[in-house]
Order: sequence, then structure tokens, then C-alpha cells
Amino acid sequence: MAIKADKLSQILENFQQFLHKSLDDCEDFKQISKNLARLHSTLEQKKISVQIVSEKLALAQELYDLIFTNEQLKTVFELKFDTLVEVPEKSGRQQIASLKFKEIRDKNIEIRQNYQLQDNKTIAIGRCPESDITLSSKLYQGVSWNHLKIQPIINNSKITQWQICDLQSTNGTFVNGKRVEKLHLLESGDKITLASPNYGAGVAEIVFDLRNETINSKTNLEYWDLIDCDLMLIVIDSQEPLSIKEKSFIKNFDAGFISQQYIIAKLPNFQQDTQAEAIATTNLENLATWINNEVTTKELELISLYLESANNTGTDLNLEIDKKLLKTQTSFFKLLENLVKRQPENLLAKRLFIKLIAEVESIKPFYLNKIASLTQTIAAEEAKIASLNQVNWKEVSKSTITEIERGKDLLFKQIKSDLSQSKAAILDNYSKKSIIYTIQDFVDNLTPTITTQNGQKIIILKDESRPDFDDLNLSLINFCVNSLKTWTSKEWQKITNIYNNGGLNGFLKRTTHQINVVPNLFTSSPFTPPSDLDLEGNFLISFVGTTCTTTYKQKSLIGYIVKELRGNIMATLMPVMLIIPFIVSSKVSKNQIIGKFPQLFNKFPWLLGLVVCAIVYFLVNKYNQQNENDIEASVQKIKKDLANYYQSFTKNLLDKILQDINLALEIEAQKISDALETIDSTYLECLSDAEKQQLEIRNNLEQYKNQQKTLETELAEFNKLTKI
Repeated sequence: MAIKADKLSQILENFQQFLHKSLDDCEDFKQISKNLARLHSTLEQKKISVQIVSEKLALAQELYDLIFTNEQLKTVFELKFDTLVEVPEKSGRQQIASLKFKEIRDKNIEIRQNYQLQDNKTIAIGRCPESDITLSSKLYQGVSWNHLKIQPIINNSKITQWQICDLQSTNGTFVNGKRVEKLHLLESGDKITLASPNYGAGVAEIVFDLRNETINSKTNLEYWDLIDCDLMLIVIDSQEPLSIKEKSFIKNFDAGFISQQYIIAKLPNFQQDTQAEAIATTNLENLATWINNEVTTKELELISLYLESANNTGTDLNLEIDKKLLKTQTSFFKLLENLVKRQPENLLAKRLFIKLIAEVESIKPFYLNKIASLTQTIAAEEAKIASLNQVNWKEVSKSTITEIERGKDLLFKQIKSDLSQSKAAILDNYSKKSIIYTIQDFVDNLTPTITTQNGQKIIILKDESRPDFDDLNLSLINFCVNSLKTWTSKEWQKITNIYNNGGLNGFLKRTTHQINVVPNLFTSSPFTPPSDLDLEGNFLISFVGTTCTTTYKQKSLIGYIVKELRGNIMATLMPVMLIIPFIVSSKVSKNQIIGKFPQLFNKFPWLLGLVVCAIVYFLVNKYNQQNENDIEASVQKIKKDLANYYQSFTKNLLDKILQDINLALEIEAQKISDALETIDSTYLECLSDAEKQQLEIRNNLEQYKNQQKTLETELAEFNKLTKI
């Protein structure tokens, strides 16, 4: 049963009153209220929308002119004519996704903007000028350059859904107050805030809206404008069979809005063309058959009509018009007059009622989403209270601090033990890796050089690997200092990253994780990373070196020979006594040999020279060997003294370094203790805040439940309005 105009008017008034109470809750309600006001105004004007359409615009114009001659119809009809358009494919209900952008500027002025989403495009949001939605850093706090993106996805049911992806922003993306971890599937009514969980001044809020629309007004606007009418008059030429375009339109156009649909077949003047009547009869019979067989979903009425007005023809021509044709006009006008005779607004009611349904169909999902959102919020708030009451945070925080302090004491005790072992290893005389061994090896590789100064021979040790150091002490000091620097750097690296399962950094990392017994309490670590070890002060001291030279007093060669001859004459002559018998080739006694020496030397004077040369050669070689042994002994003594000095020097410097390392460890221990005091203070503040939070949550819960009750009451009222 079709709805009456007075009933529709009452419904429109009821919906407008209902929306007026809820305008502050939803921005869309304002537009719906305006649209309903326009529908009400159209209903009160009682103007019937009549759409005349034809493949040939001239035919539509003729019917328009004919109807316009009727004064009664002119007052109630809103006439329009146009050509046929292609009927778009039926898409049914479509999802329309959009972002409703809200911000609060100065003086609490709220600004709103809408962005429609496309099924094949990802929306980027951030401070980058190339973003689809660019947010100024002057207006919004904490928004990253590339903050987030909203992208479409196709689920298993081939339905487009939308998900939000945080692009590792600095301050985060929040949906309904909860921070997004990577991806989050959006639902209609979700509230998105950037860099803050709460909406307010300097914070942008984006509301995701997803609604179903029966009519896709963006697809072929001409078509939807064409069928938005109360009466549809399709004009054809009876002298021609229906074209493919005409058949397609008649068969497929959407008659949802339309109260009455007529096919107006233009009849020619039979008096002027005798064959035209037969052609018209045949075409109209074929048309009626086609309508009965093919167009079963519409109530179409076929009307044969002579379109030329009798009032617009000449007097002579009136006599030539068939009376039957003029009668068709009379019948046609009577048909239209009967339609609007009593209450023409009832024809309007069907179209306006359908538009009313389309306008208000988004209201119920709004309330359902709001109620569902409040239900989730209430559940979340109740879960918060339960979680706050579930754990005794005071005991947990106290035990956490105690455990961390115990771990700190154990850490520094173990570090000092490892450091002591490392010191013992570097000073181990029996280890090739120790600095004691490397100093000895360095000294052993020094090259001795003998020079003469003021008539005295001096032995000087030199480092051939470092010719740039004239002073060997500088070379040795540099060697020892660099070795200790390397050891110190490695030890501090071990202290900070290796000793006792990760060193200081490992302990701080574990402790940072350990203190998060209260979720999200510490946004950053309260602990300060270990400082770099600065020991340059120990190495900038002017060190006192030791002597690297010794004076060597070399004996005179002549004096050495005389001394040796005097002390060892018999040892020198013995080889001569043994050799001479072989030379003279005769067996004689010892005394005879000695007595014959003068005769032998007179007879063989070269033999005397040979003996003297042999004795001198022997003594010179012995003299040189003695000098070399004395020099080597002097060099070894210098090297030993030098190695002992710098080994002792290294031990003393190492002790100073260890004192500085221990002082640095005490500073690091104090830094950790100070951080623990801060953590303990933060825990106490947190406990106080938790108590306040519980009170606030309970107050919020009461407000949420009241809001939910109000929404359910309004939804029940809306459901009553929709029961038609």
C-alpha cells in the first residue's frame, strides 16, 4: 500500500524533531536534517515532477508543448524533457568510505573537512608536502614527516576493507585512544589521533566513516536525474519500430521513484498520409506484444497520442485532422487530470518516501556503532580497574628495586674480580702476551751503537724501528704508554659490554626492561649510558727516563800484547818448538834446538818473521774477541737495567690507571644508584596517580554508561519512527 502525503509529512516532521535533538552528536545529522527539510518543502509545494524523455529530442519537445497548453496541469506539474541516456549497470548497494577531519584551532574554533577514499588508492598523512593529507607542524604537535597511511585491502569475501599503518612515527598513531602497533583494521566510527591518544587543541582527529548507499550518485548523474520524477513519459514514433536504445531504456530503467510510467506513441495525421495508420497499427501491436513478453517488472501503459495541439494549427488545417487523433489528446489530458484531481501530493509521496529511507538509513548504524564503541570503552575501562586492582604495585616496585640493587652489587664485584685477573695476566713474567714480556722483547731488539766522545768510547742503544725518536727514552715511554692505552681501552670495552654477561650496558639494558613492571611508565630509559674513560691526564705527565748509554774504556793493543807475552811466554813458544822439528826435518834434542835457534834464524831469516807474525796475529784476535765480549757484557747490563726500569715504570703507571678505572666504576655505580632513586620516586608518583586514575575511571564509567543508556533510548525512539 502506497504511503499518503499527510502520513509522510508527519513522518518527516518526526524525523526532523528527532534529528534536531542529536545534531551535536553527529555532523552528518545536520546534512540529513537539511535534506529532510528540502523533502518536506517539496511535499508542501505539491508540484508533480514529470519527466518527458525520447530518443529524439524533438518528440519530447512536442509532448512538452502539448501538456503546457493545459492550464490546470501547468499549475501542478513541474515539466522537464530530455533525450534518452544509457542505463548504467546495476551496482546495488555500495560502500562509501571517507575520512572526517577535525581540528580545534585558537579560541576553541572547530574546523571540519571530508576526504573521500578510493578503493584503489592509499592515503598518506604527515608533514611531507607530497602527502595526500599534509599537516602543518605549526598547527599540530609531534606529527612525523611520513606519519601514517590508510590503505584498502580485499578480504576473503571480496569486500574492500581499510587498514591503518603507522610508518614508525616518533610519537605514534592512536585509534580510539590505543596506540597502533604496525597495522590496525579500521571500523566505521573509529577515531584516529596523531601523536596523542586524546583529541584537543593542536591535535588532529580523523574519524573513519563507512556507509552503504543505495544509489551511486557519482555514476551517470544524467541518468539518475532523469529517473528522479513522479511521472515518466517515454515518447516514441509510431511510424518506426523501437530502436535498440529505446528497448534497452524501457526494459532496464529503474522505476523505484516513479509512480506512473507511460509510453507515448506519437500518431501522425492520417488525413495527410493514408498508409501511416497501417504502419502505426502494426508497430503498436508489435510494441504491445514486446512489452507483455519482455517488460514484466514494470507497469507500463501504452498511449497513442497525436502530439500537435489543435490550438496551434491553422483554421484550414483543423478540418484535415482526424477527429480520432484529437480525441486521443482529450483522453490523455483527462488521464493526467484524474491523476492530480484530488491530492496530487500523494504522487510525490512515493518518490520522497524512498529518498527519506535513503537519508535516514545511516542513522541506525551510527547509533549501533556508538553503542558498540561505548560498550568496548566500558569493557576496556573495567579491564583497567581490574588490572590496577589485580597487582600490588607497591610490593612489586619495592621487590624490583631490591633485585636491581643486588644485581648492581654483584656486577661491580665481578667486574673488579675480572679486572684484577686481567692485571695479573698483563704483568705475568711467563706469558708472551704480558706487557712485561713485550717490554723485554722491545729492549732485546734495541741496537747498540759505539761512538767516541772526548776520546772515550760510548755505547748507545737505539730503536731502529723508530728513527724519528732520537731519545730512546721517548721511544720506550711511547711504547709503554701505547701498550697501556690499548690494554685500558680493551678493558673498558670489556667492562661496558662483556664482563658478567654484557657488562654495564648489558646490565642497564636488562634493568631497563626489568623496571617496566608498570606498563608504559618509562617512555625512555632513566639510566645514563656509561661514560667514556678519560685517562689522558695520566699520559700527559712528563716522565723521567733512565740512562741508555755507558762508557767503555778500551785497553791498548801494545800493552795488551806485552802483558800477554809476559804472562804467557811459554804458552806462546810451545807451538814454535813443536813446529820447528818438522821444518828442519831432523831429530835433535830440545837443548840442541834451542841452541840452534840463532843459527836457524840467521840461515832462515824469513822464519823469524813468520813466527813473529803468527804470535801477533794470535794476540790481536784474542784482543778483539776480548773487546767484543766486554762490549756485549756492557750492552746486556744496560738492557737489563733499562728493561727493569720500564717494567717498573709500567707497573706504577698501571696502578694509577687502575685507580682511575676504579674511580670511574664508583661514578657509574653512583649514577645507577641515583637512577634507582629516581625510579623509586617515579614508582611512588605512579602509585598515587593510579589511585587517582581509578577514581577517574570510575567517574568515566558512570558517564559512559549514562551515554550508552541515552543512546539506547534514542535508538529505540528511532526504531519506533522507522516502523511504518
